[in-house]
Amino acid sequence: MSVPLSTAATKIYDLVVLGAGSGGLEAAWNSAVLHNAKVAVIEPQLRHGPPLFSALGGTCVNVGCIPKKLMYYAAEQRISRDIFSGLGWKYSNDPVIDWTKMMEKKDAIISDINESYIGMFRDTKNLDLIQGWGVINSDAKSVRVYDSVPKNTDETSHMLQTKHILISTGSWPFQPPFEGIEHTITSNEFFYLQEKPKKAVIVGGGYIAMEFLSMLNGLGVEETHLVYRGNLPLKGFDVSVRTELLRQLHERKDMTLHLEDTIVSVSNGSSGKTVRTVNGKTLENVDCVIVCTGRRPRTAGIGLEDAGISLDSDTGAVTVDNFNRTNVDRVWAVGDVTDRVSLTPVAIHEGRCVADSMFGSSLQSIDHRCIPKAVFSIPSIACVGLTEEEVIAQKIDAEVYMTKFTPLKYNAIPEGNTLHKAVIKMIVRKADKVVIGVHMLESSASEAIQSVAVCIRMQAKISDFYSTIGLHPSSAEELCSMREPSYFLIQGKKCDTVADQ
Repeated sequence: MSVPLSTAATKIYDLVVLGAGSGGLEAAWNSAVLHNAKVAVIEPQLRHGPPLFSALGGTCVNVGCIPKKLMYYAAEQRISRDIFSGLGWKYSNDPVIDWTKMMEKKDAIISDINESYIGMFRDTKNLDLIQGWGVINSDAKSVRVYDSVPKNTDETSHMLQTKHILISTGSWPFQPPFEGIEHTITSNEFFYLQEKPKKAVIVGGGYIAMEFLSMLNGLGVEETHLVYRGNLPLKGFDVSVRTELLRQLHERKDMTLHLEDTIVSVSNGSSGKTVRTVNGKTLENVDCVIVCTGRRPRTAGIGLEDAGISLDSDTGAVTVDNFNRTNVDRVWAVGDVTDRVSLTPVAIHEGRCVADSMFGSSLQSIDHRCIPKAVFSIPSIACVGLTEEEVIAQKIDAEVYMTKFTPLKYNAIPEGNTLHKAVIKMIVRKADKVVIGVHMLESSASEAIQSVAVCIRMQAKISDFYSTIGLHPSSAEELCSMREPSYFLIQGKKCDTVADQ
């Protein structure tokens, strides 16, 4: 368990970490174990669930990657059953998800992870866990710890003296100010729904919204609606894969996409919620409205302004340099709170580098290039490197290799040829034939992209891919099969041919 505040207040620490997310825990453990530093980690809630939702392990473990992936596994089975039926399996009745059992198992798995972190603190020398709310003092050389979020500075607290401070407080769901926002939930509450909704409305078009859309549909929700202000969800991902995903979702049963539209109001009634949109649509008898309109750095109430720590004027993110240093000496920040690349492996890598920078022989800069990403929609998207839009904007002359095909297993489904197409796209710098971007839409894309990221980081050429013998039969073998460009990007424009071809 956590160290009593009265005990911690008698020590002088080398590092105090605010927030026990992935980046903070990595920095803390590395500092204590590899550098023999005395470290304290302050976290207001140790185990997952309300009221704070995030706990040991941060957003990813408690209300992000882990519960999402578990529910994604369950949702995938709806399509898998269709494949198995086509290959001869007989089912006596349609399977129905036991929502309660799914949630109980999800909670048990997350609880095990929470407990493993508690065990890590118990078993690691020089590493203290302190349950409470940390506020950086104006001198930026000490941290005041309260039992909970303080309403004023006169509340009882304990002072921790430290040589370094690391801000790792993560992010929090953003909710736009429309009428009836109090009748909606965010991703936090979504993971604690007691019953499966019959009719759900999702607001937003980012990766969280698209993942929830696929999950709810796959888990058998009778009606799932998406309301998004744009015309093509998943901004920031490559246009080819998101266009094909959108086409498939439009044809999915029990799912409706309301694009180029926004919520005007949500009202509560005896038979459920009523959602009204700018374009005049009215959705009645809605069980839950899930707002997935992004996340914001969690920087309020921890003393940053008083300590003179620079924040981004638009997002409130902690401003850092390439070494994750703030503008205040010996104060650092990692992870989502910096609002750069909000991914768990990035936060972990930043935490590792910061520990080495604090207590090692030299500063460690962070390389944010070649980071693989995935969207756990059904089918999933995975990518690494530059998108076509980025190549056009940077006016990089490039060759684009692309294939669209039906993965073998979907041939067992009557509509497989139209509803389950895969896309693999490779963007190659024309000058030296180096692959600078790979984008995939395929059910196993997230498993394949990690190895591809290694190739991209090593500046592999397209010839390295097509001269490698592919694994057959697999979707990934298409990465080694493309020898001729599908089209070109020349000086910011798409071309079918180029003069020197």
